[in-house]
Amino acid sequence: MSFGHRLRFLGILLGLAVPAWSMMEIGPGALLLETRLGAGYDSNIFLNNREEQDILGTASSFLHYRQDRGVFYLDAIAGLDVGRFREFQSQDYEDFISSISLSGFHREGSDVGFNLSAGWREQTTASAEEGTRLEAEIAHLIARSSVILSEKLSIRGGLAYLSREYLNRSYANSEDITVRFDSLWRYSEKLTLTGGYRYRNIDYDGTGYVDRQSSTMIIGTEGDLSSKLTGTVEIGYILQESDAPNKPYYRVALDWSIDSRKSLTLTGTSDNYASTSGENVVNSNLVLKYNQTISEKLTGSISAGYGRYERNGGADQRDDNITRAGAGLKVLVGKTSSINFNLNYENRDSTLIYFDFERISGTAGFNFVF
Repeated sequence: MSFGHRLRFLGILLGLAVPAWSMMEIGPGALLLETRLGAGYDSNIFLNNREEQDILGTASSFLHYRQDRGVFYLDAIAGLDVGRFREFQSQDYEDFISSISLSGFHREGSDVGFNLSAGWREQTTASAEEGTRLEAEIAHLIARSSVILSEKLSIRGGLAYLSREYLNRSYANSEDITVRFDSLWRYSEKLTLTGGYRYRNIDYDGTGYVDRQSSTMIIGTEGDLSSKLTGTVEIGYILQESDAPNKPYYRVALDWSIDSRKSLTLTGTSDNYASTSGENVVNSNLVLKYNQTISEKLTGSISAGYGRYERNGGADQRDDNITRAGAGLKVLVGKTSSINFNLNYENRDSTLIYFDFERISGTAGFNFVF
């Protein structure tokens, strides 16, 4: 999409701001316009050992439509994300983003349910895998369904398709198809035990790439583990059909409520994914975050994390150890707006010197909704 087309699209969004305001409380659905303005500093905009710094200004506008008919729920988003660099102006970007989601029989107490979603977007971002900034077009299609079979037993399944096409053809375009099936046993009123199977096929476009197929057996829990600890934990093992080594799998999203104003969250994943190089890549990470409600309008957080990046195959075997830390502050302004401040630090210790770096980034932004 050309820059002129993107500007016209943004103008249309801004032109809809007034009617969007009037439709928030009336009509069959809610039409909202969300706008974000920000500025930031990044000490390493390309994520490599040259550590080139710059100042960045950002602006985004998203038109968001929601409609709840009781049996069906529709959620659609279209918007534009713009970034401007002070020194590296060749890295300026304008990314179009769109998605639509339809859910059915989603209310609590329904024995069946489904969700269908689709989207297309442009993405311009720094890649630690390549040590540069990449431009890609990404499309996704996702279908999920669930059925309650008895008071204790239910099943759910899903099919996901993700395509990624890079504007620079030296990177590996990919199509990622995932099929998953889970059975769920209601252990108690607030805790559910899960067991499932996932098949995944990553198909790389072009000669010289090896497609990646894997099967993963997964067990887990969902719900309240105690009166203060709630969330999801999954563990499993990835069996890869190519020459890539088998790896453990996990997904964690836990929240521990210390009291009404303080909480700790633990999030993380370990999984293989479609890489820019076409090689087998496994990313693992864990992040612990402390959240504090300081007042009715002021919240803050601090976080620390550790991660690993492993690339097997090809001429350049690679292992990275990553440590991260961050802090954030959010100030509510009225009912639908906020001012946000974020500061982040990353240290990457890699077996390849080009990817051995430190990064400090800070942002300040204003979000408001009409």
